[in-house]
Amino acid sequence: MKKIFVIIFFVLNIFLPQVAYALEDKFYSTISFSIDEVEDDKVKLYRTPYEIRGEYTDDILFNTAINDLTTNELETRIYNKYERVTVRPLSTVDVGYYWYNNTSEELDIESIRIPLSRQITYRGDLTEILSDIGFEDGVIYTDSLNKGGKYLEVDGVGLISSQSSGSVVIETLTVKLPVEITDYEIEYMSEYTSKVTFTVRSTVSQYLNDVLINYSGSVDIRMDFESYEEFTVSVYKQCDLVGNEVNCGPMRIKNPNIKMVCGIYGSPWSGYINPDSITVFNKIGDDWIVGSRAQPDVESFCITRLPYIYTTEDMIGYIDLPEITDEEYWSDLLDIEILPITSYQDNIFSRFIGLIKPNIVDNLKVL
Repeated sequence: MKKIFVIIFFVLNIFLPQVAYALEDKFYSTISFSIDEVEDDKVKLYRTPYEIRGEYTDDILFNTAINDLTTNELETRIYNKYERVTVRPLSTVDVGYYWYNNTSEELDIESIRIPLSRQITYRGDLTEILSDIGFEDGVIYTDSLNKGGKYLEVDGVGLISSQSSGSVVIETLTVKLPVEITDYEIEYMSEYTSKVTFTVRSTVSQYLNDVLINYSGSVDIRMDFESYEEFTVSVYKQCDLVGNEVNCGPMRIKNPNIKMVCGIYGSPWSGYINPDSITVFNKIGDDWIVGSRAQPDVESFCITRLPYIYTTEDMIGYIDLPEITDEEYWSDLLDIEILPITSYQDNIFSRFIGLIKPNIVDNLKVL
């Protein structure tokens, strides 16, 4: 009985890893970066020489198959094809997913991990310029290469039939504002002057210089930001008072700094030796199966954030209005001065009421 158990254990250890290797040889996948929407309402380009670059999702997703993006029998990701975009902040970038199941069985893609940084993150980290939607940091273990760094795990595409291929958007990323107003307070002083105190903060580790804060054309403040630095600033301006609402208008942030970040770095032509070259990971059963690898050994899968002008919402505060007495209300309504009632006047008023009071009132009896 012992001999049978040992033989089974030995056979499992030999053949189970080969299942994962077989999947890597017969299940192929890769991703793309494309533009979903470009923010054009609150964010404008800083200068005309800069322009939006990249393909739009609607133009490529359903017109592109995995063999259009890969070579070397679907294993090598083609360089500089649908893998980089240039947009302004608050624009959204789609991650397209492409696959081909060359096995003889139906496969269940339970989860997908999208690499967003290199193993040494300061060499390339897309999360630096993206709004956080649940990024993780850790090592992904496969039977061929292990990959450390940041990634985003999303739901898989489910069951894929044998000998089938397809494409779908698996996630949408947002390029975040590198400078933002986090808080403000308005002190209404007079019809002509209000004090606005606000906190402005850098959301990135990048050094930002020559950032201009412009307030309704009347206030200009030029600032430099170190990594994640914030300032509290007070300005004086004329604001509109309607009822108890104080409207100080919008603020404009002009940021001339451009930033390109790449999350993948290709392997040399000599072989797939760099874990940073893996474009996607697929969870099938208990194994993580690698997708296509980028080549040659240059940066790939890049997002560039352009210089921009961002206009905030109107900055609004509220004041406590004093209570209005009855005399003040009628005075404002009738546009006359109403004097306070004295005891003498009150006595005259009572006599007057007595004169007009019907006699029948005095003759009423209580039952």
